[in-house]
Amino acid sequence: RTSSKKINDIKSGKISVEQLERERELEEREKAEAAAAKAKRLADIERRRVEREAKEKVEEHARWWEGADVLYPIDNDEVLDDSVQNSHGETAQDIAMRKYENDYGRWSTWTPSDPASLEEQQEAEKRKTEKENAEFEKNNKDFCDNFIQDQKKREKSNAKKDETAGGKRLKGNRYFKARKFDEALKLYRESLAVRPYEKATLLNVAQVYLKKRAWDDALEFCHRAVRIGRRGGADFHAKALSRRATAYSSRKSKGDLREAVNDLKKAMALLQESESKASQQSLTLIMEQFAQAKQALRDEASESIVEEKVNTLPPPPPKKSKEEESAELLKQLQELATKDDPLGEMLKENGDGDSLRAVEEAIKEACGDDALPKLAGALRSSPDARVLCRVRGGVSVLLRRLGAEPLSDAGAIDQIETGGFDLDDAAAVDVDAPARDVTRVEEAKAGLVLSALAAAVREEPKSKVVAIDGGALAIAVKYLADMSAGSAAEARAAACELCAELAGSDGAAPQAVQALLKNDAILAHLSRCCGAGAAAFSSKAAAALRLPKAAGAAHASRCLRDLAAVNHTPLLSVEPCVVETLGALMRGASRLKPTPPGEDLLGAIGNPDVLCSAIAGEAVGYACFGLAHLAKDAKARKRFGVAVTNDAAATPIGVCVAVAADAKHATDTRGAALVAAANACFACAEATAACEAAGGVAETFKLLKSKCNHEVKARAAGLLARLTTAPGSRGAATLRSAPGAPASLAQAAAAAAARTDEWAAIERDNVVRALAGVLQGKDTTPETIHEFLKRKGYELVLAQLPDPKRDLGSITAQSVCQTPSHPPSANCAGNAAKIVLSALNSSDAEVRGAVADTLIKREGLERLVCALANYKEITVRKNCAVTLAKAMAARPAAKERVRELRGIEMITTLGDKLTS
Repeated sequence: RTSSKKINDIKSGKISVEQLERERELEEREKAEAAAAKAKRLADIERRRVEREAKEKVEEHARWWEGADVLYPIDNDEVLDDSVQNSHGETAQDIAMRKYENDYGRWSTWTPSDPASLEEQQEAEKRKTEKENAEFEKNNKDFCDNFIQDQKKREKSNAKKDETAGGKRLKGNRYFKARKFDEALKLYRESLAVRPYEKATLLNVAQVYLKKRAWDDALEFCHRAVRIGRRGGADFHAKALSRRATAYSSRKSKGDLREAVNDLKKAMALLQESESKASQQSLTLIMEQFAQAKQALRDEASESIVEEKVNTLPPPPPKKSKEEESAELLKQLQELATKDDPLGEMLKENGDGDSLRAVEEAIKEACGDDALPKLAGALRSSPDARVLCRVRGGVSVLLRRLGAEPLSDAGAIDQIETGGFDLDDAAAVDVDAPARDVTRVEEAKAGLVLSALAAAVREEPKSKVVAIDGGALAIAVKYLADMSAGSAAEARAAACELCAELAGSDGAAPQAVQALLKNDAILAHLSRCCGAGAAAFSSKAAAALRLPKAAGAAHASRCLRDLAAVNHTPLLSVEPCVVETLGALMRGASRLKPTPPGEDLLGAIGNPDVLCSAIAGEAVGYACFGLAHLAKDAKARKRFGVAVTNDAAATPIGVCVAVAADAKHATDTRGAALVAAANACFACAEATAACEAAGGVAETFKLLKSKCNHEVKARAAGLLARLTTAPGSRGAATLRSAPGAPASLAQAAAAAAARTDEWAAIERDNVVRALAGVLQGKDTTPETIHEFLKRKGYELVLAQLPDPKRDLGSITAQSVCQTPSHPPSANCAGNAAKIVLSALNSSDAEVRGAVADTLIKREGLERLVCALANYKEITVRKNCAVTLAKAMAARPAAKERVRELRGIEMITTLGDKLTS
């Protein structure tokens, strides 16, 4: 109606257009002023709310800690807990009061502490209290009745409070599981309003704040939980310290990581003396957290050092033309050719300005295609460059160039069984990191990006976790699945390298290793790459065509080796079978002559044949170590005897024997091959039969007689001992039938006993064990024993028993009981006695007499008595005692000597232990 009137007034000329416009402006100004006034009122309300909450927070903080000082006091950083007594019946408060012992004014308050006096005092106090209570209740009946009623009301009220607080906490837990953190926090705070010192609720509030990334609030409630935890038992106290360490590690202010490490040290100290299963499980988790915190502290220090280096970098040199760069590179290569270790000289200047500058420039260019080769070289040669790459976000940039998407659950919080919640290990994704525009790489150049990414995570645990949370495994699966040739083969090899670096034990990241072990697709692809590499090494195609598959196989076998060292179980269900593909890779790669490390480096540049040979040696080594780990599992051992053909040498265990026997391979490779074979033969008839058919007995015997490395000899002795003592094995019979073989083993044992290197004792023990398997049993004929005697084998065997000490040059009953200077191991002594005992059990009386005579002439009796007196192992003592008894039965002179040494007395004293 008003609008129509104004229209009529305008038509009639009563109101001008200008006047109408002024009214409209006035109306809009009034509305704006009203809106501004309303916004101001709302802002004032919000400001007062914030101020009120801040004030309430300060008041609540002061009120809580005042109460904590009363309820949970601290003296010298320790709670004076009067509920726990030591072995003398003293509480913490009693111990603290010792500082008043010299206060003469307190002597009048002394009370006797002997049990009789204390019992009398307690009885007197009890009678006095009962009398006083009865008299008080009689004189104050109404007061006492009212007091009892009030007490019941208080108990009922407290029970209701406990029920309310517990109910709200449990309801808060349900909201937390649903990831409704604000609702969970509200319920937890309501629960604390009723029971402010409830330890479990305090920890849950801290965890909610951790999830909300409110680090300071999380630390506040962790501090409270730690204070309460001092009286909450070692398990809860350790858990509170662990939670606070998580908060410190997450906040990452200056000095926080150091505080986290200190808290975890205290937590471990609290749990180390506990024997409960729950405490030991918690200790294991805290030890893992401690290792991560220590690594984070080292990362922080290295990042600080690298940042300082970057800030002090000199200005870059002027750019040179391509001709000048080529001439300078040629000059450097010529200089390297004169060095003894060209590779070491090339990589000696780790972390130099060129590497750091290359990383800075590459990341500024969003890791463009032109910068990738130089970036990869800098990352491979410089640990500082890898740190800088992570700090500058280079790992994430490389992943995004490959099209990776971060995991949706990175940084999640999981509930733990003991109550409350704990952060998992996936907390490395920095959601606050600035995003950078990048260009998706072309598929033909994906191998360059993957190679740079693999170099970026090398020996860098933090970078590995960033890569895992950034979707690196999904990218690896994508490129591993493409079995095409050309650039796809290069990308596949680079993907294998990335997996190998993520699994690497140098700078290990448990989260990365576990993620790989849980990814069945990656494990299957890695196994296929090993099989493809075996075919590539065996192929007659040009080396340039074989090189990508060969390199991929070497990286894949390295990854499988490191994963098997952590947990071999997931690898056993992979198809194709990892044991068989690694065995095939060893067989194919071992046909090439490996290039020794550092040899002909300049010739390898651009020479695929030399590179293939160098890669072949590495692949064989990785595969050998991987098989050694896998052979620990009974399920895997049976696959060691499976051959693609009927040729036993083509089985994985047959290939291990062949590699061990080939001197062209590195020492650690040959040793690993022998360990793999020995592990596979443990309680596995199929693998043992395959090893024997592949010539395992003959080859290991040759190694013992050769002049090869001591480690190889020791490992060979271990495999030979396994083959000669395994049930159903023909290894012992093979050596018995070989003329002079038992005597050669005795000589090998004597040679090992004369050495002092780290492998001598291992070789000695295994050789003696193998010899015991050869000369023990029904198949040992008198002719074999005569031959062994003729070659002075038993004299060498007696030398494997302890050498008794002497008294004025003679062995007496007293000196024989003294601890020998360098006694052999119990296994060695027991097996040596068993060898002699086998001969004394012969059906040929002449043989028994000859062996007994050797014992008498070569101080064998004295050595056996010395072993009987000094070893605690009952099996060793039993072997020695029975051997002495057989010798005494064969020769009366032996009985007299044993009696002189009080050996008969020792045997009698042992009694039933020897016959049980």
